[in-house]
Amino acid sequence: MLWIGFISLFYHIDGRENLQYYPGPSDKSPEAFQNWFNEFSSLRDEISESLDLSIYSDVSEVQWARQSFIQPQVMIHERYLYDRESGQWTVGKYLDDVRSRYGGIDSILLWASYPNIGTDVRNQFDMLEDVPGGLEALRNVVEEFHTEGVKVLLPYNPWDQGTRNVGVPDYDILVDQIIQTNADGFNGDTLDGVNQTFWEAGVNQGHPIVIEPEVLFSNFSYLSYNTMSWGYWTPGARSQERNNIPPLVSMYKAVTKGKHMTHLTERWAQHHEDGIQQSFFNGAGFESWENVWGIWNGITERDGEAIRRTSNILRHFGNLVQGGEWIPHVVVTAEDNLVFASQFIDRDQGTSLWLLVNRDEENGIENLEVNLECFGPLSPQYFDVYHGIHFETLEECSGQRSLNISIEANGYGAMLMSQSADDEIMSFLKEMSEMTSQPLSSFNDEWTPLPQVMENPVSQVDKIPIPHKGDIRKSDLEIINVDGGLYNFFTIGNFIEGDRLPNSAGAQFPWETHAQRTHQHIMDIKPFLATKYPITNEDYKQFLDASGWRPFDEHNFLRHWNGSSSYPDGHGRKPVTWVSVKDAATFCHFYNMTLPTPWEWQYLAQGQTDFSYPWGNEPNPENVPEFSSGREMPDPDDVDAHPNGVSWCGAEDLVGNVYQWTRVFTDEHTSRAVIRGGSKWRPEGSHWYQPRPDLLGPVWEHNTYLIMDDSLDRSGGIGFRCVKYQ
Repeated sequence: MLWIGFISLFYHIDGRENLQYYPGPSDKSPEAFQNWFNEFSSLRDEISESLDLSIYSDVSEVQWARQSFIQPQVMIHERYLYDRESGQWTVGKYLDDVRSRYGGIDSILLWASYPNIGTDVRNQFDMLEDVPGGLEALRNVVEEFHTEGVKVLLPYNPWDQGTRNVGVPDYDILVDQIIQTNADGFNGDTLDGVNQTFWEAGVNQGHPIVIEPEVLFSNFSYLSYNTMSWGYWTPGARSQERNNIPPLVSMYKAVTKGKHMTHLTERWAQHHEDGIQQSFFNGAGFESWENVWGIWNGITERDGEAIRRTSNILRHFGNLVQGGEWIPHVVVTAEDNLVFASQFIDRDQGTSLWLLVNRDEENGIENLEVNLECFGPLSPQYFDVYHGIHFETLEECSGQRSLNISIEANGYGAMLMSQSADDEIMSFLKEMSEMTSQPLSSFNDEWTPLPQVMENPVSQVDKIPIPHKGDIRKSDLEIINVDGGLYNFFTIGNFIEGDRLPNSAGAQFPWETHAQRTHQHIMDIKPFLATKYPITNEDYKQFLDASGWRPFDEHNFLRHWNGSSSYPDGHGRKPVTWVSVKDAATFCHFYNMTLPTPWEWQYLAQGQTDFSYPWGNEPNPENVPEFSSGREMPDPDDVDAHPNGVSWCGAEDLVGNVYQWTRVFTDEHTSRAVIRGGSKWRPEGSHWYQPRPDLLGPVWEHNTYLIMDDSLDRSGGIGFRCVKYQ
């Protein structure tokens, strides 16, 4: 039987040659395999001999990377990792969850910056220092992971060249943060290999690090100091065409004699059969990425069970699959099927492991005859490791042994030849027998989005007395009356990624069944009161003086006040920033008001019109602050500096000065606030910063901002206003 072949050895992505893998043989005949393997091994050896690969054997600090089979990227905002309500890190809760759903992890990439970065001047390193408790608390988190046998990587965003410049090379700051937190390495976001300077920075400080570029497409030389990489090999979707493609062969694993670790990555795939199969076949890793920039792309129950089983086998035989002699696409069956095998050999121990995958999505095989090579002493033992079965012992080694096994549709198999059936292997067989007692097909493979709720604003505030029951004293705040009416609310989320999961990306408003980017709803708006302007520094000082309130965690609180009890001279009429959504909601609560919903904020700007801007449909730079994009973030303008930008109801400073908090939307794993109005500043140099047009966006656009806790949430680019129904 013939399969679709590849015209060239490697293919191209974005103009770069993808050297990550080598295509399999064109058919399953022994002759075709031998010709293919001769070409493959010749190329493998030629490349390997040209490289210095001593890091894989001589540097003890990075040896763990060879057997880090399961690694998720996790947002620092993940609610299973940090509890906003108690202000506590919950590493145990997170690990219990992933162990129960798919068998646990070997390393983790903790992510703090994107997609929030660019809302203010903080760079990626600042944002990591702003997590609750700072780098000292993060070190404790790393130690908790270490205690549980999990290594930790920090992120590096090389594109972050438009925020605060501290005049120190990125590699020095990054390695310093890795050392301060006792982390084990970093992931180089967007990088096609990480250059040697970063490796040397760690070595020079006595802290050799594991380096994992996001992609490693185009240069084998990076293997000399990049001991990990991500792999983008799979389409991430079910398709009949996929069945016609034999598993791809990890070229970086082959070149490093089985020691480089690649984690197959399919961030937006809703089903991961392809990625899990390709990882297992190669004895490689899988990126169990679910919290994708705050968008939950959960692993299905069936995929979770497949990860549990395959990773359990890979971990048990880790030294063999990540360092033994490797023969991918070895011929073990002559039958016309879609079963493919990799063989891993330790000739000194007389041990051989075959990992099998069935690429057929519909047809399982009950009695698959496999022919396994025999070598070594006269009485080899054979085991169906996947199902936990010990076959009859051979009296002598005759070169080949035929055994019958079962392998279900889209399933897995593992066969072991060993010279003994010791207690360790028998105990493992019992474990696998219990683990695989139910077929994968019996587990739910339906992917479902997580529901969100709009948080009650009162639950977000620190409870302090409300001194003004009823009417708000106009001497305290400038209040406008907003007439109600029928409103055709329409808004589009302005964020970068997520279109691959249209029913999970964005916010879920109360009338919707799932989160989404675009929202439209006809509603009857009741008359309400609103602050005419965003709350100013002067307003916020008045609140602090009247209430005596201070937040529990004051890191970054009113940072622009520079530690003083009052705002700088000339800042009284500027919108207050460096307040979290909780700080803002507490202020509004004090005056018997709340933060507006996204639609109330937009109604202030549009009323019953469909205007794109508060003053009409044409952008007018004269009605907003002057836009800038330098590496220093300018102060906001005064809230009343642009009266011609007034809306239909008398609200001012709605757009183009600072973003404004509205409400928080939360699912089981992430909280995000909808922020409105745009900013007068945006860093240059990358489209990965918090997205917005270069000058001014229409009022029907909104942004989202991931919420963790006050210290990280507070931003120099976000203020707020308050509303109250009469």
